[in-house]
Amino acid sequence: MSKHVRRFLDALAGLVLGLAIVTLIATQVLGYRLASIASDSMEPALARGDLILTRPVPIGDVKHDDIVLFETGVTTPILVAHRVANIITVNLNITDSKTGATRTEQTQVLRTKGDANAQVDPEPVDAQHYRGLVWLTFSGIGSVLASPLPFLIVGAGLGLLWLVYELVDRSRRTRRTGPDGPGSTG
Repeated sequence: MSKHVRRFLDALAGLVLGLAIVTLIATQVLGYRLASIASDSMEPALARGDLILTRPVPIGDVKHDDIVLFETGVTTPILVAHRVANIITVNLNITDSKTGATRTEQTQVLRTKGDANAQVDPEPVDAQHYRGLVWLTFSGIGSVLASPLPFLIVGAGLGLLWLVYELVDRSRRTRRTGPDGPGSTG
């Protein structure tokens, strides 16, 4: 295998590994989230099959017309990305059962609506169900990534490339050193 091909494969492997590490850190440590759009409720802003990246923004920093990701559903939770139609500020009076002291905390509840829907969503989104603010959209690739087939094809292709690399490298080493090792005459 030529030195240039080997360098290219090493660079490609490094790039794939680097992207995997960045994705892992962003989603598992920093709170970013990838999700695929599965319905037409946000047409034309988001289409079925789009991939979205959300970033962790406190619910108190969300603005009217932002698109947010939230969890809904009682028996089977699902993720939904809808636009903020209204923001309701809620004052919570919290009494400490031990001391009897009362304090007031302020939070927000979001009323959301899909752009293609006629009505506002029936349930408001509270801080417990809010997952983040839609930050980036990748058109059309969410449905591809939602299927295991592309990962199987890419994995099989990378495995085949690695096998060819190993066979060519072994053949080259055998020709250089001889079948019985370095210094043999054959």
